[in-house]
Amino acid sequence: MSEGEMFILEWKERNYNPFPIREGELIVEYWKNQKFKSNKTNFDLIIQFFKNNDNKPSSSKEIQDATDLPRGNVAVILYATHKKYFQCVNMQKKRGRLWKLNSKLET
Repeated sequence: MSEGEMFILEWKERNYNPFPIREGELIVEYWKNQKFKSNKTNFDLIIQFFKNNDNKPSSSKEIQDATDLPRGNVAVILYATHKKYFQCVNMQKKRGRLWKLNSKLET
């Protein structure tokens, strides 16, 4: 049984309600609880990704897959809110960009 299924069963036991609750509502409740288990921000997760990979240039797709963040969240951090922390490296012979920590700010 997965962690999500266990959560749903426990939630149903704690919150008995004679009216049926839709499965979708329980899934939303599960993800709300998961989100608050970690105190790390999305920015922290991306920084940790680069530190774990020795600051190897990576595509935004690789960052998304490793951190389990939505594409939009990764893009906002790389292009807008924290762009001074990242350096864009153009790919050779391919369309797209690779990202790495800005060497001036790397700790």
